Amino acid sequence: METEKGALILVHELVEACLQRYGLTGETVASCTGSKLDQILLRHPFQPRDVAMICGTHVTTEAGTGLVHTAPAHGADDFTIGKRYGLPVNNPVGNDGRFLGNTPALSVGELAGKTVWEANPLVLQELECCGRLLKSEKIKHSYPHCWRHKTPIIFRATTQWFIGMEHKKDENASTLRWIAERAVDETQFFPAWGRARLEAMMRTRPDWCVSRQRNWGVPIPFFLHKETALPHPRTAELIEQVAQRVEKAGIEAWFSLDAAELLGAEADQYIKMKDTLDVWFDSGTTHWHVLRGSHAAELAYPADLYLEGSDQHRGWFQSSLLSGCAIDGRAPYKALLTHGFVVDGKGHKMSKSKGNVIAPQQVSDKMGAEILRLWTASTDYSGELTISDEILKRVVEGYRRIRNTLRFMLANTADFDATKDMLPVDQWLEIDRYALALTRELQESCQADYDRYEFHRVVQALQSFCSEDLGGFYLDILKDRLYTTAPNSTARRSAQSALWHILQAFTKLMAPILSFTAEEVWQLLTGDAEQSVMFQRWHELPKPAGEGDLLAKWSQIRDVRAEVTKGLEALREAGKIGSSLQAEVELHCSGEKFDLLASLGDDLKFVLISSKATLVKADSDALVAQASAHGKCERCWHVREDVGSNLEHPALCGRCISNLYGEGEARAHA
Repeated sequence: METEKGALILVHELVEACLQRYGLTGETVASCTGSKLDQILLRHPFQPRDVAMICGTHVTTEAGTGLVHTAPAHGADDFTIGKRYGLPVNNPVGNDGRFLGNTPALSVGELAGKTVWEANPLVLQELECCGRLLKSEKIKHSYPHCWRHKTPIIFRATTQWFIGMEHKKDENASTLRWIAERAVDETQFFPAWGRARLEAMMRTRPDWCVSRQRNWGVPIPFFLHKETALPHPRTAELIEQVAQRVEKAGIEAWFSLDAAELLGAEADQYIKMKDTLDVWFDSGTTHWHVLRGSHAAELAYPADLYLEGSDQHRGWFQSSLLSGCAIDGRAPYKALLTHGFVVDGKGHKMSKSKGNVIAPQQVSDKMGAEILRLWTASTDYSGELTISDEILKRVVEGYRRIRNTLRFMLANTADFDATKDMLPVDQWLEIDRYALALTRELQESCQADYDRYEFHRVVQALQSFCSEDLGGFYLDILKDRLYTTAPNSTARRSAQSALWHILQAFTKLMAPILSFTAEEVWQLLTGDAEQSVMFQRWHELPKPAGEGDLLAKWSQIRDVRAEVTKGLEALREAGKIGSSLQAEVELHCSGEKFDLLASLGDDLKFVLISSKATLVKADSDALVAQASAHGKCERCWHVREDVGSNLEHPALCGRCISNLYGEGEARAHA
């Protein structure tokens, strides 16, 4: 391109933009592919030397001219292309970000000792003086900054130490990458998507740079030859000697060490390294110095589970995997669990500046540690964990439901001694055996969820069991039998036998989550302060025959009960009854439904929690509910015809008289 200021070489896609930016006009005089310019020599703009043009795929046509300067010591792309062309890696910038003392001076001043930011205007001034500056302007663009100091980063090529992903000690050996990929295949992931993430990182990750230029950290205790830069031939022996000194005097034993103390006369030939290890190497090798080192007596190798946030696929999970594969040829863990991060109720990251931080200690101080534990377990950790005051209030409600259910069962088994009062399961009432079957289903599902580390499903199951299966059904029906039948009657002991097993199973199931509450319940159950619930196994529930049929039967009965409850609620809203026990129910049905309900006999009214329940065989289903006109028993609150029939006890009904002074009423189902 011929212009007023001479010939320009531009990529054709950017010709118009460049001329407009430079304020020039021009005419294309020739064109060629970029490869035709390869190795053509150009004169350096202000130094007496020539520089060759090279071709690099990292140059784009989005902005600029299509040509860029290349500094192999100051950029990854530049280093790669420089390595291909055999360019020297000259690094004129020191560790302090200033040009080194041997940096050539400009005609406008010295560069040596100046920061790169101080040198920039001097370079521009030099180009201006030489008549080589075509255009100068400031632009804004995204540039890497240090995450800690929030300042721009200077890219510099420095000598580093690497763990090679593709290195082989001989042609028959496997690479570290291959071993790591096999180890990922043998690892369990919770949630499952973690596998694909770690697999992708293993396929694409570069060699692991384990050296850092810091004034703190674990040192790399190498002595390098001043001429060859090779480690001392006795490096392994020297490392052990340094380790013994560090064990006695700490890390400073290396930094304060005089090389002559270990190398003697050879000290003048070697440089003591100042580099420290990457902190991920420190944490990634805990399987060696913790699992099999400081805590070997109480821990096992390999670990059952490594647990961390989702960012650790790139961090601890990966550094542990690579170091484990390098040392032992396997991952140091059997499984990995990944969790998300805590955000506020609106899904925003917590920040002190936003004022949306909810501190765990504050929650614990205000609501108790159990609420914090229950919130943690009830939240699906595979995504972000949302927390707010409103969410915590709901958690408190859920906890109260569980605690109240436990209190009810504890209160109603207070006079029950399992060693003397426990009835064989075949003597239990049918609904008690059904409750036992429900408890077994709960235990099996919770065990499976614990095995998958799906704690939120365990919490959902426990809360649902308390509110629906127990509070909304079984315990609601059970109250009458517990409160009105004779203390040692079969009906009451059957109920207590079932409650004892439910309490045992439920307490152990919630122990990993509601640890303090479970311990409190366990002490009340056992009365032994030395017996912790944490040392127990899952409860062994008795298993009577025919549980499957029992579950199917009572599932249908519960459906009928739900229909009747709606009908009674309509009567209550109309002001015709208060309690459901003030109602009489007549059910019209046929076929299997009729036979199902008829099998309960007179116990049907207890299941429906009405004072009277009548079955009528009819072609179509119907519910007839009305308020009873009879008197209310002061003891059981049932409304019955025989209230007052006993002159000695005019406020009681016939069944209460029997339960108190006679043989007691017969109960077979509920």
